[in-house]
Amino acid sequence: MRLWTEPITAPAEALAAFGEAYTDPVSINGNAVPLADVVKRARGLQRAFANLHMEVIEQIEAPGAHRARVLAARPPHWPA
Repeated sequence: MRLWTEPITAPAEALAAFGEAYTDPVSINGNAVPLADVVKRARGLQRAFANLHMEVIEQIEAPGAHRARVLAARPPHWPA
């Protein structure tokens, strides 16, 4: 889960780190998403939210499979 909450600055290192935890492509809500796009999503979350952390809801009996909830503080400049 740290891949989602702690930025890895070098793009190649980020892709390699995600590749150790996820298949390529990653199945997200039934859609095949290229691993490079998953890294972009993680970086977008890291830039957009403060106090970002993940909470595992369910560990699924498959390598690298889980359901998680993203928890973060909304930046003060965002309308409610």
